[in-house]
Amino acid sequence: MIGATHAAIGALAGIGIKGTTASIGAGVIGSLLPDVDKKNTTIGNWLGFLALPFRLIFKHRGGTHTLLSCLLFSSIFFIIFKDLFLTLSFFAGFFLHLLADGFTATGVKPFLPFSDYKIFELPKWATFKVNGHKEYLLLVVLILGLAMGGLK
Repeated sequence: MIGATHAAIGALAGIGIKGTTASIGAGVIGSLLPDVDKKNTTIGNWLGFLALPFRLIFKHRGGTHTLLSCLLFSSIFFIIFKDLFLTLSFFAGFFLHLLADGFTATGVKPFLPFSDYKIFELPKWATFKVNGHKEYLLLVVLILGLAMGGLK
């Protein structure tokens, strides 16, 4: 999925968990971070050369797209920020990134390195093509959700 879709999912997670600007930001960062392993992604562009080690060590949708990495990055986030709600927003954004990518044709293997099981072996009609029509429709729905979430 494209960065905008992941960011919208993370923002909704932050709104749902606490609704503060900080929790929304944490959800967005968490939702973008798994793609640090791929060149020319939103987070990869933000981090610049700092993302290079992740691209060299992991193939895309490999080590950074696992439940283990979700827990590790969330633990590091908590150690740095020492805020449970921010960490929950970050965790939710990261986890939802994995779940969303499970609906793409490529899917993810969230249990690596313990299992090679691929999540969501869905029929082709039920999957999203990255940057495709279904994803843009989802993005519109997410943006409407964000607009409604801001109307508290």
